[in-house]
Amino acid sequence: METNTKLLVQNLAIGYQSILLNNLDWEVKKGEFWAIVGGNGSGKSTLIRTLLGLQKSIKGNIFWENEHINSLKPIQISKKIAWVSTYLPDIDFLKVIDILKMGRSIYTNLADNLTEKDIKIIENTLEIMQMQDKKNDFFNQLSDGQKQKVMLMRALIQDTNILILDEPTAHLDWKNRRFWFEWIANWIKNTKKTVIVATHEWDLVQQFCPNILLISKEKYLIDVPTSQKSIDFFEKC
Repeated sequence: METNTKLLVQNLAIGYQSILLNNLDWEVKKGEFWAIVGGNGSGKSTLIRTLLGLQKSIKGNIFWENEHINSLKPIQISKKIAWVSTYLPDIDFLKVIDILKMGRSIYTNLADNLTEKDIKIIENTLEIMQMQDKKNDFFNQLSDGQKQKVMLMRALIQDTNILILDEPTAHLDWKNRRFWFEWIANWIKNTKKTVIVATHEWDLVQQFCPNILLISKEKYLIDVPTSQKSIDFFEKC
């Protein structure tokens, strides 16, 4: 039976030689839209990497849908969580459509062994993101903004219950940054998926994200982004 709690964090400490964030207790439920906000070096990307099992925590526990992160194999995590890094990959000799097919490979094992359902998901995502005319273009010929859109689309095509985005709008212009936040907010309402986004887009977070995790110098605040408490905390980040 599907659990309503998608992520449960208990007494978590993250960092390298020193602690970036300490004693974090956090719960994310089905259908919620969360923003992780903090200044440069506050630990946003480190937190995401720790949550995904790509980096060891200093202490604490992480549960994805009631399963401890340490008990999950990479393929199991990939079926629970789609992740988009802030860094654009250097991909030569692959077309946009080839990269999008990879989003379905966790179910088919081979990118070319697609069903009608897989193809429909890819085509629908291309249409929604207004990239139909780019599907046969080579990835390395796209602009940075277009490359970022392709990586976002691949994550959506992965069709997991949870989507994690690390600075997903970093390479987009203002129009497309706003489009993305607005689209995600509507997508969550329609699909009841769970989204966690690490971002600097404070103005867009205030408009579209109902839940916020603010982090700064080992401290954190869980609140709504429009509260005075959050605004005061953000200004000190």
